[in-house]
Parts: sequence; C-alpha cells; structure tokens
Amino acid sequence: MKQAFLFSGQGAQYPGMGRDYVQSYDVSRTIFSLADQVLGRPISKLCLEGSEEELRLTHNTQPCTFTVDFAIFQAARQEGYAAEGYAGFSLGEYVALAASGVLSFEDALRLVQFRADAMQGAVPEGTGAMAAIKECPEELLGEACHKAGGIVQPANYNSPRQTVLSGEAAAVARALEYLKENHVRGVLLPVSAPFHTPLLEPARKALEEAFAKLVWHDAVMPVYLNADAKPHTDKEEIRKLVLQQTTSPVLWMQTIRAMRRDGFDAFYEMGPGHTLSGFNKTIFRDDPGVCFRTFGTVEAMRA
Repeated sequence: MKQAFLFSGQGAQYPGMGRDYVQSYDVSRTIFSLADQVLGRPISKLCLEGSEEELRLTHNTQPCTFTVDFAIFQAARQEGYAAEGYAGFSLGEYVALAASGVLSFEDALRLVQFRADAMQGAVPEGTGAMAAIKECPEELLGEACHKAGGIVQPANYNSPRQTVLSGEAAAVARALEYLKENHVRGVLLPVSAPFHTPLLEPARKALEEAFAKLVWHDAVMPVYLNADAKPHTDKEEIRKLVLQQTTSPVLWMQTIRAMRRDGFDAFYEMGPGHTLSGFNKTIFRDDPGVCFRTFGTVEAMRA
C-alpha cells in the first residue's frame, strides 16, 4: 500500500492528549521535554494536565497540538510505519514541514508559537468569526458570501459534507441567515479569529519576516500543501505556499483527492482525536479501496 501521514490541526485538541504516548515511548517523552525547553514554558503540562479552556486559547492550542502530532509521528516511526507523502491541516502543515525535514523541530515549533500569537493578534477580539456549513451546494455558498457583504469566504474545504466560512463577524452572521432561509444549516465555531482570510494579512506579513530568518531545506518526502493541494519538495515553493496558507483557504478535500489520484491508498492520521479521519471517511465513502486510521492513542496505533 502507498501510505500517507496526515497531521491534525487546531480544533482536534483535548485535555490529556498524548499522555499514553509519553508513558509508552521514550521518543515521545523526549519531544515533550524538548518542547518545554524550546519555548521556555510547560507545554507538556498543558497537554497532559491543562483544562479544556486553557487548551482552547490559540496561544496554547497551536504549540500543544504541534507537539502531540510530532510526538506521535516519532512513535510511529519507531514502530516501523513509513510514508511516501505528508499533508497537514492548517497548523498540521507545520508538523509536515518538520517531519519531512524542511524545518527542524525546534524552528518549526518556535514558528508555530509565533504564528499562533500573530494570528490571534491580527484582528481585534470579537470582530471575526468562523462557521461550519453542512452539505451546501457551492453555488449557494457563493451567493451567501456575496449577499452578506463585507469580508466572508470559504476558509476550509473539509469534505463534501462540510465547508467552513470565515470573515468579519457581522458578515458571517448575515451569510448564516441567508443559508438558513435556503434550508442550509450552519453553526458558529468557538474561535475568535477569522483564520484563512485576507483579514489575517497582518499575521501573514509578520510570518514572512519570521520565515526569512529560518533555514529551510528541500523536503525528503513530498508534502501536499493546503494552498494548492499539490505535492512539493522544493524549499522555495514550500515557503511561498505555506505563507500563502495564512490568508487563503485550506483545500483539504482537494488535497486528499489529489493524493488518492497519485496512488495513495492508506492514510494515517497523527494527532489528537480523529477529525481528519472523519473528513476522509466522507471523502472516500464511494471508494472501498482506501484504508484510513487515526493514531491518536497508542492502542489505536498498535491495533
């Protein structure tokens, strides 16, 4: 089978995530300890003992989820799992960069912390919003965004059954009302920033400066990127498209379909929860030749 590793993003976190990996693998325990040293704060304690409220803060969510994803990746490698391609959902894309050798773990983690704070600070609290839309025709979704006025656009193409809108809070609310009038259900998400929209341009500019200070390498394994749903190994292409991801939609459904067309038939999700596997189950509902698993727990990985 042609195997791919997929890395979870923000929203997959939960209290105690990664605990069984820390208890079972020295390599995972080393990653947690290294994360504490790199950021100079107790990332491991937040992951293992932090409350749901603490983990929901973007300042904590992104570095914590990044650390858990990478700790699971290291354990999977020790167990003999290997992949011929990587992809990550939004934040998870940065894990893919570290896994494929584009950035060191330390540099990628520092960058993730910088990204979290830059994204949160790009827009005043309460002025941005995101909403998950269920089973909506693309044409109707476009109408809703157009008629809402202001800045609102698709931010995540998760699966055939779910797209996420993001933008100015008032515009998102008007789009939801229009969709409701047309019998389409939408639910506001518990986030305070309009991720993956032009409103995050201040964060993109800040990240561009941070990117320039790091040493980037060509990927040892192709990384399928959110911005164009295509595989890349060239460091300059990767740097450009990862930066673009800050203000452009996450083309997750398109990415997974591209990987399938390229021959991937086994998809292993590495990170807390099983969000990506849930998306993939819908994407592959008419394709019985695909295997997908989540390695959120040691038990799941060893099954």
